[in-house]
Amino acid sequence: MRLFASDRVIAMLDRMGFDDSEPIEHPMVTRSIERAQKRVEDRNFAIRKQLLQFDDVLSRQREVIYAQRRLILLGKDEEVKEAAIGMVEETVASLAENFLNPEVHPEDWDLEGLKATLLDTAPQLQDFPFAELRALKAEEAVERLVEAALKAYEAREAELSPPLMRAVERFVILNVVDNAFLDPTPIPDGDPVAKFQYQDRVYENVARAQLLNAPQLFGYTVFGKVTSGMDVVQKIRNTPTGAGGPFPTDVPRTPVVIQSITLLK
Repeated sequence: MRLFASDRVIAMLDRMGFDDSEPIEHPMVTRSIERAQKRVEDRNFAIRKQLLQFDDVLSRQREVIYAQRRLILLGKDEEVKEAAIGMVEETVASLAENFLNPEVHPEDWDLEGLKATLLDTAPQLQDFPFAELRALKAEEAVERLVEAALKAYEAREAELSPPLMRAVERFVILNVVDNAFLDPTPIPDGDPVAKFQYQDRVYENVARAQLLNAPQLFGYTVFGKVTSGMDVVQKIRNTPTGAGGPFPTDVPRTPVVIQSITLLK
């Protein structure tokens, strides 16, 4: 009553010295209680509605992530390549647009910063003539960088062979999806990142792209449902772990090897 009633009713109750345990019978009080009850119901409804909206956001995120994983795991090689090319285009364009502002004169563009950032992500652009970008409009410069990145991608595919390239793409994309979306390591804002501490290591003034691609920040995300054989899961769980490779912890000291897989559709 005191939470939702009007100030006038509360002041009246205080002046009359009513005890909270004493029943009150009056039309005005009854109407106030009804209004208070409606406010309570509206408030509870708003809370439930907000929770449903949060759940809907999480549900859409799960749908997107699971769709990406299904594409990479079960999709055709052509679909995997298309997804990888899309990521190359989007990543390079996004990084370039941070430095090639169309509202800034080309002579004032930070091309050194652009070069350092892109080389952290795509070292194959080492020989790209960044200085020539000043003669282009911002949109044209971004397109030129994307074209160069795609040429580097095609050259890498020719070097490795298409089958091996698809295998690498599946591994990398799954790693990015699992770690960036499902088991993320929060990285502070800014580029470069002024200071970031993870476990026992401190990073200072490090390019954001370098942290995002650092293997030591990767985690583990397991998808699946165990329908039988929990004894095997328990054995894996009880396996001693420690440092290994780029990971400071949680690596099985005795390798756990999957010898066979059966895909059930």
